[in-house]
Amino acid sequence: YWAQYTVGISTPLLEFPEISLPHFESIFFKQLRTSLVDINGSIRLLRTGVLPLQLQFNQYLMDIILASKKFTDEQIIQIDLCRKHLQVLTLADITTPCGKHFDRNKLMGRNSEWSSQTQLHKINQPRPPDSMWRH
Repeated sequence: YWAQYTVGISTPLLEFPEISLPHFESIFFKQLRTSLVDINGSIRLLRTGVLPLQLQFNQYLMDIILASKKFTDEQIIQIDLCRKHLQVLTLADITTPCGKHFDRNKLMGRNSEWSSQTQLHKINQPRPPDSMWRH
């Protein structure tokens, strides 16, 4: 579950190894996924670790980033570091409770007492440099 959670996508890592994940840090899983692609294989698990979305119209942030094809691998890695620092997984995690506006604190790399906060896993990711945050 940990690898699935930290990569932040809605598709199972080993069932769809052909999906490019430049931000995925696990050397073991990278090698396993590469080997699966080489043999045109996949591994289907009963419990994938993919967390179900709890709000209508919500999306996984990294799904949005990867599908956009607008970012370089380096930018994807930077976005993911910011995502992990903020402990966010979905679009709803970076919006205000009404879902109509982005949480300004999160865009600046901070949580406030009003920010959405997870009770799930905690990723130990130091705050990336100020240059990586929207100003």
